[in-house]
Amino acid sequence: MKNMECQIKILSGKMRKIAVCMLFLTSLTSGQSIIFHSEQIRIDILTHSCRLTGNYTFRNDSDRAIRQMLSYPFPVQDKLPYPDSISITDENGENIPFTKQKKSIQFPVTLKAKSSRIYNIVYEQSTPGKFFEYILETTKNWYFPLASAEFSIFAPDTIIIQDISPPGFKIIGNGSETRYRLYRENFRSDKNLSIQWRIK
Repeated sequence: MKNMECQIKILSGKMRKIAVCMLFLTSLTSGQSIIFHSEQIRIDILTHSCRLTGNYTFRNDSDRAIRQMLSYPFPVQDKLPYPDSISITDENGENIPFTKQKKSIQFPVTLKAKSSRIYNIVYEQSTPGKFFEYILETTKNWYFPLASAEFSIFAPDTIIIQDISPPGFKIIGNGSETRYRLYRENFRSDKNLSIQWRIK
């Protein structure tokens, strides 16, 4: 998203967005905004689909509670139809309601004053073209970079990875599957994460 932060300031009594993110935040509070702190992404390549599990940490540094609606986009295209299944929970396992849009979902993020909270998003997306993509390129528009970002791709030994972008993934062998891992701090990217593979 996997994209989740807008910083908002008050100018002449009106709120203006000064950053547009992969996850476009619409504030429901006056002059307040959450911070998208970090993300941890796991992508499992399955037989006919990919399953993405994302842990997203949000932070509220203000002295007031904040509630904002967050929009989480998917790269829907011919090779990647809309996800077949989607679930959202918080760090305590509580289900978070969401509404489906044409190429995204929307759900509320609620934070107490001076606190952080982890949201877990899991979705499975069919991959008829043996291709998967996760949106990262709009991180260049975030007001702050992510403190950290970790991406892990798990590929079974029945496939051959032909291309992974961005570059820099480390390969870790693990018996019947291979893990590709990328870790960055102060993270921004002008390219999406993409994977292309073929069957052996």
